Order: sequence, then C-alpha cells, then structure tokens
Amino acid sequence: MRLLKYLLIASLALAPLPIVSAGWFPLVQSGGGGGCTAGTFGTTDGTMQAIHNASASSLTLPAFSTTNCPDIVYIHTGNNNATETSTTVTGCGLTWTKRARDGNGSATNFLELWTAQAATALTNCQPVVTFAAAGSATAVIFAFNNIHTAAPFDSNAAIPNTPNSAVCTFTTSNANDILIATGASASTTPDTGFTLIRADATDLFFSEYKSVTSTQSTTAAASTNTAAICDAIIQGP
Repeated sequence: MRLLKYLLIASLALAPLPIVSAGWFPLVQSGGGGGCTAGTFGTTDGTMQAIHNASASSLTLPAFSTTNCPDIVYIHTGNNNATETSTTVTGCGLTWTKRARDGNGSATNFLELWTAQAATALTNCQPVVTFAAAGSATAVIFAFNNIHTAAPFDSNAAIPNTPNSAVCTFTTSNANDILIATGASASTTPDTGFTLIRADATDLFFSEYKSVTSTQSTTAAASTNTAAICDAIIQGP
C-alpha cells in the first residue's frame, strides 16, 4: 500500500501543467504615446503657439505641447517678400509635408500650410521654419486629435483650395470634417461658426477652423481674402 501511495505521488509530480488560455490575462499594449488617448474630434489639442519677426529668414516656434494622440499638426506660415519661393519645416522628430501654398495677385504675400502626423503626444516641440528669403515672417502651430491616420485629408479634388488672390472655399466629400482656413488677411473676426486660431491685422495673418457634420459645396471662408488656403481633415479612426 505504501509503495502504491509513493507511485501515485510521483505520477502527479510528473504530470504536465494545464495550459492556460491567454484570455485569462489582460493584454498590455506598448507604444501609443505612453497611454495618451484619442480625445474629442473637432477641437484643437494643446495651446496654439505663434511667432513673428519683422525681418527673418527663419523662425523657431515657441514650445508646443499636446495631450492626445494621434494628432495632425499644422504649421501656417506667412512671408511678405516677393522673392520668397520656398519654405522648409523641420523638428520635433516629425515628418513635415507641405500641404499647400498660395500668394496674392501682386505677389507681395505668400502663405503655406505644413502638416505632420504625431503618433504620440508632443512635449515642448519647437519646429523651425526656414524661408528662402528674409521678410516680415509669421508662423503658427496648432493640432487636431482623433484623426483618420491612414488618410487624414478630405478626398475631394477641390481640397486644399488655393484660389490665388481670392477668398478660399470648401467643397468636401466627407461629412464629418474639420475645416481649416488661412489667409493673408487683415480680418480679426472669424467667419460664422468658425473658431479663431490666429489673427494679426498688421501682419496680414489669419487662420480659423470649424467642425462640420455635413458635406460642403463651395462654402466660402470670407475672412481669408487675398492669398488663402482652405483645407479639410476627416474624423478617425
């Protein structure tokens, strides 16, 4: 009997452990900006930062931070030098792409929109804008969260709209968009339903945004005036 007991104990010790399904354990995802969340679509993420210099060939923006992710980060630049033909944007570990450029009819004011996608929240981001020629230069940085990361821009062929010396307009294919309008304008008042991002009448620098839930058809951003860019991004994920 004692021998049988020993054999039973030995067989139990050698038995394979039961397989436990991975479903028993919570899955922890890595990355994603240290746990930052998507936030609410239709609002800016972080506090807009801007800089102006009466005669500059480059601008380093003030420190810019965000809370949510993923974001699309915009930089709106302006320069009044007629020989200013190109601009570059670098910094913050992001890949910056020129979204659009427009100038007024007299070629005395130029503006550009640059964008980058940020997969994580930004902390004290200070991108550098470099102009081909020195002039009265301005730049503003702002961001939107909860974007469609695979294809963030409205797919309509009329976006972005760069009318050259006219008010820009929005014609979109997606219903849930954020509309962004910029212009070399002296206006300091946003269009109806829009929220002001930055306005400086002296520097002819103006930008605004609006969240919509229906497609747009040649909707004018009347405050943009002269050089202008109208852009639209779509809701994520």
